[in-house]
Amino acid sequence: MQFVTTRRPQFGPDALDLAYQQLSLSSSIGLPEIDLARILSHVDTWFLHDRP
Repeated sequence: MQFVTTRRPQFGPDALDLAYQQLSLSSSIGLPEIDLARILSHVDTWFLHDRP
């Protein structure tokens, strides 16, 4: 799935919460939660994949 946002979360609790949610949906991200949170606070397009 691809998501496009116009309101990125600021790095902190909101970005960490979003990272946790995305990690729970997609097993193939392969990043620690803190690193994903930092990335999510800087990009407008998010991709979720659940590959074997």
